[in-house]
Amino acid sequence: MNSSNNNKNLEKPLVVSYLRWSTGKQKLGDSERRQLDSAEEWLNENGYEVNEDFILKDDGKSGYHSENFSDEGALGKFIAKVKEGKIPKGTILLIEDFSRFSRAQINLAQQRFLELINNDIRVYIVKDKKLYQKESYTLEDMIVSLAKMAAAHEESDRKSNHLKKFWAARRKVAGENKNIDEYPLLLPSTVPDWIKKVKKGSQTYLELIPERVEVIKYIFELADTGGKDGLGLGSSIIVRKLENEGIKPFKGERKNTAITFTDSYVVCSGTVILATH
Repeated sequence: MNSSNNNKNLEKPLVVSYLRWSTGKQKLGDSERRQLDSAEEWLNENGYEVNEDFILKDDGKSGYHSENFSDEGALGKFIAKVKEGKIPKGTILLIEDFSRFSRAQINLAQQRFLELINNDIRVYIVKDKKLYQKESYTLEDMIVSLAKMAAAHEESDRKSNHLKKFWAARRKVAGENKNIDEYPLLLPSTVPDWIKKVKKGSQTYLELIPERVEVIKYIFELADTGGKDGLGLGSSIIVRKLENEGIKPFKGERKNTAITFTDSYVVCSGTVILATH
């Protein structure tokens, strides 16, 4: 009885789950959990289990720009191993949707898809509840998969063109600004705590808060030439110095309940300033 069960387990194929999201926001939106949970029903019905050592993750990799197919992408590395014969034939690759597999141009997406199918990797698209495999890959399967990949690319292409137009318009607004002392806000966002937003007509501008800027300059001076040797102070000593002098952290747009400055606040303040110059 035990021998029969062991043989049955050995016959089960390797099941690999592929996850991809292109932005941190998607990950925080529970994209990973949704993609895994959506496959659970099919796995249970067929007695399969995802191999925990083979969960492929392309975190922050763009499907539109084929980053997930690159040498650095988890899917790209997997396909390379498949072509090298390092992945067992009959392995099942779980993918939530064709848009997760690729948003690249259809010729490239199809090429990568067929590299899997033709090397005896079975691809299960969870959203469509459809298993694609070489021995039963029909003309209808090809047409459906091509249509799905084309739709994924067209959606991303439309978004890409929309963003290009958006940024072109925002750059035009910035270019038409004749006052070199004014900084138009190009995209809704939070700003450093020593900067404030000022609405002028239909445009929002950024303005420095003088007394806070002086504190930031002071922090840079301490880091550059502070101390008896004039070689500059570390962030921890700067924090203690600010605290001893009664200088309090700023309260900007984001809620700030800090009573005193911290190492990370001092370091981040410098990083933001350097990044904006």
